[in-house]
This record gives sequence, C-alpha cells and structure tokens, in this order.
Amino acid sequence: MVDPSLRAVLERFEAAVLPDPTVLGVLYTGSLGRGTADRYSDLDLEVWLADDVFADLPAKTRDLHAVLGTIELFEVRNPGFSQSNVGRDWRRVDLHVRRRDDTEPRHEFAGGRIVKDFGGTLARVVAASIPEDVTPTWEEARATIMGAVGDQIYIAVNNARGATWEAMSTVPHHAAQLYELMARLRGRRSYGFRYAELLLSPAELRAVQDTWPVAPTRDEVRRAARALWTWTGYVWVETERGLGRSLDVTFDEARMLAAVDALYGPPAP
Repeated sequence: MVDPSLRAVLERFEAAVLPDPTVLGVLYTGSLGRGTADRYSDLDLEVWLADDVFADLPAKTRDLHAVLGTIELFEVRNPGFSQSNVGRDWRRVDLHVRRRDDTEPRHEFAGGRIVKDFGGTLARVVAASIPEDVTPTWEEARATIMGAVGDQIYIAVNNARGATWEAMSTVPHHAAQLYELMARLRGRRSYGFRYAELLLSPAELRAVQDTWPVAPTRDEVRRAARALWTWTGYVWVETERGLGRSLDVTFDEARMLAAVDALYGPPAP
C-alpha cells in the first residue's frame, strides 16, 4: 500500500533506480517499508551500490536525493548516510548507501519492502532480519526512575534559588524519559513523545500534560515538578508490573517531599 500523496514521488524514484546498473538493490524501511507511510512521513531508503560508484559517492548520493524532488536542504552525515528535505513540502529523506557485501541482517530491515534485488540477496537479508526487542532492561528502567526521583531535589534547588529556566527545562526532560520507558514496555521506541496519542490512555496523557510548565515562574514550575512526581510514581508501578520484578528503589518518600518543600521556605502568612 502506498499513500496517494507519495505515489508520484516513489514512481519517479523507482523509474530511475530500476534500470540503473550502478544501483544493485533498493529497500524501503520504516513506515514506508511497513506500508503505513502517509503524506507527513519521512522516506527511509536503503540503497546498495556497485563498488566503482564509491569513487565519487557524494555525487551519486546527491543524485539519488534529487530524483525524489528539488533538494531544499542536504547534509552528508557520514559517508554512508545522508539526509535531505526535498520538494515543495520539504519532505525528509534518510538515505543509507551500502556496498554489495554489506548484507548483514539488521533490525531495521525486518519487514522492509524490496524494490530492487540482486540475486535474491535482499530477499534473504530481509527474511533473516528480526524486529528489535525494545523491552527495556531492568538496569535501564531503574536508572530512568532513579534519575526522576533524584532530580526532584535538583529541580527544587534551582527553582527556589531563582534559576527557574533551568528548573523548568528539567521537568519535561524527565517526563519524556519516563514516557519513552512506557513506550518501550508497550513495544515501541519513541525517541521522545512520538506515538504518545496511540500508546497512552486519555488519563495518562493528562498526567503527562500536567508535567508541562506553562510559564517560567517559580510557582508554575513547582506545580509541574509535583505533577512530575505523580507521573514518576505511575510509570514506576507500570514498569515493575511490565518487567515482573521490583526495581529495588528504596527511599523515604515523605522525607524527600518534605526536603523539597523546605527548599522553598515557610509558606507565606
């Protein structure tokens, strides 16, 4: 399945690479490979090239991007990976180029869509590639929770002393890390808040929303930090349930929260 908004772009690309003898193989990965890409999606492309092309790889790489549309922005991240924005909608393109013998199975190849193959090589590679198990390790999960617990004091110290912007930035940072942990428990690497609308319940989304400071003021950041503590506790419980074991994080919650409040001084009369 190809989204109608992508059909013309991909047809133009395939018409260029299929007869090109220097292009040995092409694989669509990511949402494009899964058939879930829409008009907003990046294009994730894997291209195997003949060895002699690597003598002038930058030129060939740029040509491959240009087939997809007018290049508005282009960057070579490393010799085998380049990124561009093409066409009037500035669609992002992530392009990996590989040599003929670079055929080790990879997690990202699992379920990929083969556009062009060489001797059945890519068919074998895709078949041998298995999806990544994104379930967090116990150590990763524990570190995430410990970080959110410990930074309750860090946030309060900065906020109370007047470094409100620093305190404010720390709250959504931990909210995101906690969400990424939840997302992995639910089978997805999110790299930030991607898929939140799909993976979280309405109540969970509200809990995350509450952690977002709406203004760089001491009172608002203090409120958001306490909401972060609520979100931390929720994710903590869900993580232990998902992993089937305790994270062995032990401390006196009441004493910690009292220490946080003490940093702000006595309440105004």
